[in-house]
Amino acid sequence: MAPSDNLEESLKSLSVSGKQSKVPTSSKPSAVAESWEDSADAASSSSDAPYAIRKNASLLSLSCGIARFTSKPKPVMAAGDKIDPRTWRRRPAPAARICAFCVSEWGTNATVALAPARVTWPCPPKTSKHTVSPACGGNAPRARHSQIALGSIERTSLPVKSILDKMHFSLSAVAIGLACTCNTVTAATKGVFAHYMVGSITADHANTDVSQAKNIGIDAFALNVGSLLPFATDASTGAIPLLFNAADNLGFKLFFSFDMYALGDTDPSQFLALVSQYQGRSSYYQVDGRPFVSTFNGATKTFGQADANSGWQNAFQNAQVTPYFVPDFDDFNGYPNGIVSAFPYPDGFFSWESAWPASSQGIANVSSDTDLAVISQTQPAGKFKDLDASQFYYRIGELNYGQRIQQLLSAAPDYVEIITWNDAGEGHYIGSFWPEQIGDSGIDKYTNGFDHSGWQQLVPSVIAALKNGAQDTSALFPGGPWDGKAAAGAMWYRPVLTTSSCASGQPSGYQNAQDLVNFAISLPSGASDYKIVVSSGGNVIATFPGQAGLNINSTGGLVAGSAPKVDVVDDLGNTVASATGNMDVAGNADLCNYNYVVTGF
Repeated sequence: MAPSDNLEESLKSLSVSGKQSKVPTSSKPSAVAESWEDSADAASSSSDAPYAIRKNASLLSLSCGIARFTSKPKPVMAAGDKIDPRTWRRRPAPAARICAFCVSEWGTNATVALAPARVTWPCPPKTSKHTVSPACGGNAPRARHSQIALGSIERTSLPVKSILDKMHFSLSAVAIGLACTCNTVTAATKGVFAHYMVGSITADHANTDVSQAKNIGIDAFALNVGSLLPFATDASTGAIPLLFNAADNLGFKLFFSFDMYALGDTDPSQFLALVSQYQGRSSYYQVDGRPFVSTFNGATKTFGQADANSGWQNAFQNAQVTPYFVPDFDDFNGYPNGIVSAFPYPDGFFSWESAWPASSQGIANVSSDTDLAVISQTQPAGKFKDLDASQFYYRIGELNYGQRIQQLLSAAPDYVEIITWNDAGEGHYIGSFWPEQIGDSGIDKYTNGFDHSGWQQLVPSVIAALKNGAQDTSALFPGGPWDGKAAAGAMWYRPVLTTSSCASGQPSGYQNAQDLVNFAISLPSGASDYKIVVSSGGNVIATFPGQAGLNINSTGGLVAGSAPKVDVVDDLGNTVASATGNMDVAGNADLCNYNYVVTGF
């Protein structure tokens, strides 16, 4: 009997227990795929089936429940290649079984198929078989109570390099030609970035920004390039070279995010030359040896080709750059519907606009619907979704930051980008913005004295949770520079009431603002029966329970005349942390500035 027949019969007769997980697909790349599809449907109809078939375009893999694999495969597998165990996260394996894999001698055409350990069948013709130690002792991915699967590679129409290059996506990752671990393993985020607006800067300020970001655990700045003028590119004074110098010296990473709204019809050879110039620097962020490149918009840029997908692919080829391409294509018509099928070239997608509720939604909480819609497309296509977290001063979402943190943990994306580090012009910044960046734009009247660095206190614990695969906020304890502190986090409010009479008029979207005091506070392990006390105008306006992990909430009752205050009181009645705003709330003002006042604990 052929190997695929054995596989089909074995799967159909499989009797197992546990929760199953299934990812749909729109394609049937091979006979093996079709036989597995039948078994997957059968498994999904049983409430006690732990094995489910994850179908990923031409990639098939066996997983258990919500098992997620953390592989970093080589770009191309060749006959006789062995899996390097150093590319796999090691976990204890008290119940590991024998594991083996086959590598196709066809070299460029392969479909991955994995089966339960109890299923055995010979490698197909024209493949080589490798057995990795009787107990997979250190030479295969391992997990608690693991069941090891036997893998083989079958012929398909898609090139293996194309398959492998697309194997980075949000909720699970597929191993090629390797034994899988059958237990509940949470996907871990690989990188957390902060969007950085490129403008004029000094060497000292570049060093400060890089040092602060690294200190709180951020992996890289996504350099928003919207201009190729000397303030950005000059070798001795430009922001780009100065930031790369600082990153080289301090062990930090950077990559380019091309602002296609600002660059307009600029020939791609001009801005992609930056990637060519800097990709060899030790500080350039790489994935699988390829320079990470992103965008803001660009879904309509064809660059003289028949469509935008071909346009971007051709532009990179002409620049002799092989990128790990993760654009923000929010400007795609009908986004997010159809984005993946329209753009097979990118490795993943970043969504800027899903970080906040749209102004047209009125008073509404931030939603992850757009993210999940993109994830549902990227998973079958073997791509990933890069998610974002942000505050935004003229859009609703007083608790946006805290709510977005929970959504990120639930979605478990491969990459997360904080919007932003320094966009003073739009008010969503957690880092510094410098006078030389703002210049005479007039932005300073909205930003001077509005320090948002208090939000940084939450970043280390969020990054740790994402990279450890946490699924909720209960383990978000104070971390990084605030490790060991009684509390970490921030409180924030707007310094002018929504009922204020403003001589200069109200800003666009003002009707969505609310007179609230907001907080997000991380309490250490063991904290229980704490109280979070909110005061405004010298009076307590609300008291909330505080527990270990992240506590987020808001309350009305903000009044004019003084700055609000938030106290953290432990179970013995001691005030262990406090934050008081540095601006009084105004009932009326010449300028209705809806930027947040943010105060850390």
